[in-house]
Amino acid sequence: MLSVRVLEYRRNQVHFLCPFTDQYDETCSDGWTSDWPRDDQIWFPKGVDGHVPATLLGWEICTAEHFRGIWSSIVEAYTTRNLTFAADRTLAISGIAQRMATMDRSNSSGTYVAGHWLSHFPHDLVWDVKSPDWEHNQRQTRRRPTWAWTSIDTKVNTYYRSLYYFPRSTVELVNVTARLRDKSAPFGDVEDATLTIKGRMVVAECRVTGKYFPFDVKLHTKLTGQSFGRACLDAMTGPEDKDYIQDVIVLLTETSEYESTTTEAVGLIVFEESGSDGRRRFSRIGAWSAWGSIREHEGDESVDVQRLFEQAEMETFDLV
Repeated sequence: MLSVRVLEYRRNQVHFLCPFTDQYDETCSDGWTSDWPRDDQIWFPKGVDGHVPATLLGWEICTAEHFRGIWSSIVEAYTTRNLTFAADRTLAISGIAQRMATMDRSNSSGTYVAGHWLSHFPHDLVWDVKSPDWEHNQRQTRRRPTWAWTSIDTKVNTYYRSLYYFPRSTVELVNVTARLRDKSAPFGDVEDATLTIKGRMVVAECRVTGKYFPFDVKLHTKLTGQSFGRACLDAMTGPEDKDYIQDVIVLLTETSEYESTTTEAVGLIVFEESGSDGRRRFSRIGAWSAWGSIREHEGDESVDVQRLFEQAEMETFDLV
């Protein structure tokens, strides 16, 4: 993504590629197939001639929407890759993040921490695992910060195109603290990062069906047992290959209304750790959503998700 001209050392020949000339000669191919994403996989802004750039060099991003769209698609493409050292997940994308910052003419990027641009808070926090590996996720040690997609070694989905209509944040970012491994590399690896957030949380029942984990995980209200959303867990949190129910803490981060009666809601599932500085402290274990309508129907009854959270008090806590 960062090279304008490329020398490909193929099986039988060296091949020169330049996106700005006609030097790309497919007739010289020796059978190697490029895995560079198609135009519809990386959402580059097109130039006046309709041309989609082949690299991140020499281009400008003029709107916040373009910036978010490009970065979202880069993250989804990047997380399909395999790294020799999984711990390099944050470090290996730092060059692209630095280039993105220089391309930004909309001044919308803001501070970069662990694969996230904090100007996109809280929307970018609601990623989920795309193709989870039960055994791998059980073995791996979760890296910090847990709220970042860099904390887990699997493909992820972003929610960029979701909540498109009138998104409304239901949380407030109070403070950000991050410990860089190298203070001279602000786009590099981090040892830890904490978001201090003000928001509303409720306790819910998470009902897991082992056969379809993690995609058929349902959230139910604690008092009435009514279904109000669906969740995707980052890893198994209970016994494998077995249905189980456990209490979880659910945070609402964003809603979106595109009709007078229809609302979407998304948020995080978190686990409480020992607190500090008088604040509660949580780590992320998954994401949840109520799509299509704020009301998830069960029989003749329904749950107003927005009201469910409005009944909870606003509190300040740390997300690590």
